[in-house]
Amino acid sequence: MRLSDVVRSIDTWTSNEEKSVLCKVSELRAMDTFTEHEQVIIEGLVRKSLLIKVSSKDIDYVYPNA
Repeated sequence: MRLSDVVRSIDTWTSNEEKSVLCKVSELRAMDTFTEHEQVIIEGLVRKSLLIKVSSKDIDYVYPNA
């Protein structure tokens, strides 16, 4: 068994607010499409490795970490 398999099997605790934002990010989306409050929540989800943030030409994008 590989370490990555063990890490993926561990559940990460998320609040109801974080779950609702995660549902909105089902595919690649620009950060500009979210409110400021949602952007703060997204930054927390990026730190929890539930979302991935990519920058391209002054625009930040997020997508789910599968």
